[in-house]
Amino acid sequence: MVKLTTDQAFTLFGLDSSATREELDEVFKIKSRMTHPDRFAGSPESEIKMATKEFQRLNAAYALLTQFLDSGQKSNAKPASDGKSKEGDSSEGANGA
Repeated sequence: MVKLTTDQAFTLFGLDSSATREELDEVFKIKSRMTHPDRFAGSPESEIKMATKEFQRLNAAYALLTQFLDSGQKSNAKPASDGKSKEGDSSEGANGA
């Protein structure tokens, strides 16, 4: 299992924490196509293993960031400049569902 922080995941995709889900999706599609192990069929085993590890790392980073962005934690990551606590920020943007 690959362990990444959100900062590491954003860096892996060349994005910063202000990125949108759409930007993440676009970069993920490009990078995953480049590193998909099937592209390395017929290559030396070492290249296939390296591609597989990178592909797994991309998938782990993508899963982490989609959860992060979809859950609204993005707004929680910002410092509270209005005197509200971070916990207070988490209720903003709650959709009542």
